Formats: sequence, C-alpha cells, structure tokens
Amino acid sequence: EEPGVFNVQMGRQDRLEISFPLEPANAVNEWNSTGYSITGFHTVGDKTYRLPAGSYLDKTENVFYWQPGPGFAGEFRLVFKIESGRGDTSSVRVDVMLGSR
Repeated sequence: EEPGVFNVQMGRQDRLEISFPLEPANAVNEWNSTGYSITGFHTVGDKTYRLPAGSYLDKTENVFYWQPGPGFAGEFRLVFKIESGRGDTSSVRVDVMLGSR
C-alpha cells in the first residue's frame, strides 16, 4: 500500500463515512489562525470530477458520506485536499472498490 492511500471495499448497500480529524475552518488555536478547510473530488485517469452522486462532504464537520445508488460498481478514486490557514496543503486518497453485495 502507498502512504496516504486508503483502500476500502464495500457493497452497493453499504454506506461510507470518513471523518477527517481537523479543526474547523473558523477555529483559532496555537497551530494556525484559521483552522483547516477540505475539498474533495473523484479522479479517473488524469481527469477530475465532482464527488460521486449520492455523496456529501460536510465541510463544517469535516466528514464525507456516500451511499452509492443503483448502477454504481467498480473502483472509485476519491481525493481530499486539506489546506491549513497558513496555506500548507496535503492530500488523502481513498480508493473505494464497490462490489455487488
């Protein structure tokens, strides 16, 4: 496995929930003055798309939810970009293998 890459196997009836343990974007603490913000997208090859239908990225609570709908199967590469109030950025990749169960 690659560092910073998480692999998830799930059935089409499963619900995916990913929590990112970050300070809210409006938080003020000793590490930075504005907390963190998060964005997410779906990649296919070298192209980027919006997150899949049926998903929601709660940017206030830093939680991603996805309940795949009918017709979803195969591999989905999700990338979440995290930016600090100081401008530092990092990415987390989640490879989801969506099966038929």
